[in-house]
Amino acid sequence: MRDIHARPSRAGDITELDDALRSTDNCFDPEILQYSHNIRFLTAARGKDAIAHIPVQSVLMLESLGINPTASENDLARALNELIRYVLTLMHEGNFNEMYFIGTDARVCKVAENHGFKVLLDDTAKGHKLFVIKARWF
Repeated sequence: MRDIHARPSRAGDITELDDALRSTDNCFDPEILQYSHNIRFLTAARGKDAIAHIPVQSVLMLESLGINPTASENDLARALNELIRYVLTLMHEGNFNEMYFIGTDARVCKVAENHGFKVLLDDTAKGHKLFVIKARWF
């Protein structure tokens, strides 16, 4: 039996790749097929026989947020607005299709939702929300 190897997907894989992604219960987002930047498709195959496909993309991930404990609610909201606007510029400059962050502070989560971030996962037991915002330029 020959080994299975991963490789970049080829033009001949596209129809099978599309069918496989749409038919597998894996949270497939069909919008990724419209992305023109920072995305690649990989195929694992045994010889010419494809076994599995996976899209791989570079995303912008916002890390932990430090908040001055003496900041007023109004100043915090304004600061978050400015930070998010600046990061959206970085997202555009870097041709990123998606941006993510994990929110735990209710105030921060509210600002994120007001800026168009969507809740992708909500772990109410831990108080964590995974947010995503998608670029409008793909």
